[in-house]
Amino acid sequence: MAILQVILQGARIASYDIYDYPLVLQFGNQKTYESATWFIPSFQARIPARRLSEIRVLQGPISVLIDGPDGFQSGPYVADWVRNYYPRGKDCAFIRQDGDFKAVKGIAVTVVDETLVIEQLEAASPASG
Repeated sequence: MAILQVILQGARIASYDIYDYPLVLQFGNQKTYESATWFIPSFQARIPARRLSEIRVLQGPISVLIDGPDGFQSGPYVADWVRNYYPRGKDCAFIRQDGDFKAVKGIAVTVVDETLVIEQLEAASPASG
């Protein structure tokens, strides 16, 4: 069972029990991250991607699927944390932190010239410096 906390721009916070359902980053026919939406299984509406600040996993981890433009699908990716506009120059990241919270691994997602780019992410934890 996964429980997460969704934090929107402007500090609106809500917690959801998503059981074992994946989160879905949906682009549909849109080819920009700002036009994409986040689908959270236990939440009735979709969240515009540009409004999301982060998703903190309180109990998990969670799975994240990407439903991209032109029928592209990717995932599931396992994550402990989803951050918008991280790392710098990327649209979002699905992060797995080590037990000491000193390093992060996962993937970074960005749209470049209307093409969805998924890259491996490995960096020092943003919380550690």
